[in-house]
Amino acid sequence: MSVDGGNVGDVEPSPTGAEPPLFGPYRVVTSLDAMASGVPVTARRYIARSTDGTATALLTVPPRELEDDPAYRARFLAEAENARLLRENSRSRWLTPVREVSDAKSGVPWYATPYVPALPLSALPAVLGGPLPQPTVRVLGAALAETLAELHEAGFAHAGIGPQTVLITPDGPRLTGFGAVRAAAADGEARSARPGLDPDSLPPEQAAGGRPRPLGDVYALGAVLMFASTGHGPGEGLSRGALGRLPDDLARLVTACLAPDPAQRPRARALLDALAPGADPAAGAPAGPLGVAGASTPVPTIVDRGGSAVHAPGAGRMATVVDVGSGRAAALLVPGWLPARVIAELAEQSSTVLAAELDPLPAPNAVAAQGRGAADRTTVGRARRGAPTDRDAVPPPPGTRPGPDEETAPAVARTPESRVSASRRSLLVGIASGTAGAALGGGGAWLATRDGDAPPVTEAERLAADHPATRRVGGAPPIPRWSRELKGAATPLHAPLIWREKVAVVVGARAVTGIDLRTGEEMWTQDTVRPSGPVRDVGTDLVLVPGREPVALDPLDGRIRWEGKELGAVGGMSFTALLAVQDHTVWFAARRGGTGGGHLVVAFDMDRRRELWRSPLLQGFTEGHLLEDVLVVAPGGSGKPREGKTAAKQFLALARGDGREAWRRTYPEVTAGRMVTTDAHHTLIAALGPTLRGFNTLRDDESWTVRAKGKTRLGHLAGFGRPVVRGGVAYVTDGGYGVHAVESATGYIRWQRTYGLPMRVTVAPGTPDTLISPGGRTLISANDVEVEAFDVEDGAPLWRFTDIGPGLDDGTVGRRHVALTDDVAVVTSGTNVYALPLE
Repeated sequence: MSVDGGNVGDVEPSPTGAEPPLFGPYRVVTSLDAMASGVPVTARRYIARSTDGTATALLTVPPRELEDDPAYRARFLAEAENARLLRENSRSRWLTPVREVSDAKSGVPWYATPYVPALPLSALPAVLGGPLPQPTVRVLGAALAETLAELHEAGFAHAGIGPQTVLITPDGPRLTGFGAVRAAAADGEARSARPGLDPDSLPPEQAAGGRPRPLGDVYALGAVLMFASTGHGPGEGLSRGALGRLPDDLARLVTACLAPDPAQRPRARALLDALAPGADPAAGAPAGPLGVAGASTPVPTIVDRGGSAVHAPGAGRMATVVDVGSGRAAALLVPGWLPARVIAELAEQSSTVLAAELDPLPAPNAVAAQGRGAADRTTVGRARRGAPTDRDAVPPPPGTRPGPDEETAPAVARTPESRVSASRRSLLVGIASGTAGAALGGGGAWLATRDGDAPPVTEAERLAADHPATRRVGGAPPIPRWSRELKGAATPLHAPLIWREKVAVVVGARAVTGIDLRTGEEMWTQDTVRPSGPVRDVGTDLVLVPGREPVALDPLDGRIRWEGKELGAVGGMSFTALLAVQDHTVWFAARRGGTGGGHLVVAFDMDRRRELWRSPLLQGFTEGHLLEDVLVVAPGGSGKPREGKTAAKQFLALARGDGREAWRRTYPEVTAGRMVTTDAHHTLIAALGPTLRGFNTLRDDESWTVRAKGKTRLGHLAGFGRPVVRGGVAYVTDGGYGVHAVESATGYIRWQRTYGLPMRVTVAPGTPDTLISPGGRTLISANDVEVEAFDVEDGAPLWRFTDIGPGLDDGTVGRRHVALTDDVAVVTSGTNVYALPLE
């Protein structure tokens, strides 16, 4: 990766017919990437003006060779939508916001970001006639490291860093290109020599098909720093010994970032400490491990972290997971950080773009008839995302005054042609005359073209704007039908319940909320309950909320229809756990009142509101599993067995009809707190670390054993999550990104897949939860970072959904929990609830 010389500062309109003149509501003024040379184009970018003349934007569209690839188009739009949601929920200074994303039916997909005078980093060596000065490199590196630290601590990877996706603006670098690696190819597919990627910025594990992870961003940042410092990428630069011309500390930093093994790369926060030592005005942070030239302290790597909890330190109650940026990079933006030649290029670009003449627009019918990016094809997408549509009055840009003809004409009477008026051109030229000063930091040159605030869009309008879901291809995640934020006592903590495909019942610490599954509107909140776990459907038009005193709610209005104290009044019982539910029968663990009252299992018919039977139970037995003829009760994680270790391993089976003891057995290693499930026939299935075991309850022996496939960052086999059984097959995922389908009776492996990094996994989530859609077509795996979908038939990955919504009160993102129908997945994450359409 090197840059050839050339007059990259010229901003000339594209030749007639060379590019589509219209992308949705934007007309192309010029190509931004015409300024750069020698670096692979990961996406085409255009400076464009809205057809009403009120806004200037930077448009990003796929490379030419990929614009007609349906799989790439789907992934491109999905990553653009993720970037839009990501930036909406953060205050990261250096992450470029995505304002609009095209409709999926557009001739060429695109997304728009606000325009500021900017040059791609790939153009700067040609502008300067050589590498960037060291102060500029350090500002660049600190800003990118700060952004990555915030993203990584929230559990996400940028997966799109390279010289072309880093923009240099008067007030600091800007990072674009979110998800470019994920868009280029689905996980598991080799990405070497793929269009849309810069091979010098692509980490080796991602080139081989591995899933983008935070330490891959660190590699890409090292490649960017090397390019900025030497004009060469890692391949060519390392062979030429270009790093030998760098200061020792910077050379050592870049070398650490470019380590082939991800485990040997530093974390982004360590890079920020190294590049901006003591630059935090609020915290007065000390110099980092490479804070001064010549420092010899080794850069800490991810292995030194001592934990992988997804946590955002310092996030307050109302903060989002990326509202914790230190702002240390901004302290480096001292006068002179940007070379004068770059300032001059930015000023010339700003003047040329603002004064650019646009030909008169075609008649509205002609605009609508254009096949590529036609305006009528973007109206729905813009309405869904909160941007003004053609029927909305467009407010004047902030900081500007309308011309005389605009002041006298009503807004509703203005046509697109009249909006691009002589007064408008005068305004643009007038602003352009002062852009040399503005490029030094004044901001006036682009203030006149910045988008105004969009009018609010209701949930009903969002719903009406959505198209029916179609079959997704090539790993593209679904776009949520709706999202809802629940705060305070209603913040989701447990798996939701979908009742009759009408209501999503979401459980918080001190409240339960009902959400209309179709629209996402909140129907009710019941805040007089104290849930201790997920709610359960008890088959009588009620949902049961477990707790110290369980209650049953009406799912349509949230009213309490039954209280456990009604049963507890008979014999003075108090409830300790909900053991199992099937149809309208519920099995509770309970305790009698008074001294020596003892513990019980109580079977209760919720339909007829009467007790069926009760049976003695050992203390601490709080897990229940239904087999074909018996209820198996086991010790829970918080139990205190009175019979010591033996009781902790003991299982008790009670006849479902009358509660009589059928058998009691001890299974080695299946101790309190271990994850145990059943196939509802005669097999108990236990997930014991990296081993999945099946126990035949008829023969009292271990029937089969299956080992995990995924590995931890230390190279050990990862632990299994809780399995789920459907149609005689146990489905389970492990913490090292392995997916398994095992016949529950025999242990026969139908299929196993690993889909993580082909190299060592340095960061993996906790053991994931597994779900199967009611129709048995889709497997869902949910962990602390993401929700993933697989084809039940063969384990092929379908899509991955991540979010970066508001976190919990302690600053953590929170585990993702999911409930399924055949058509929708309801996902809770932090304070957010999403409805994802399924095929």
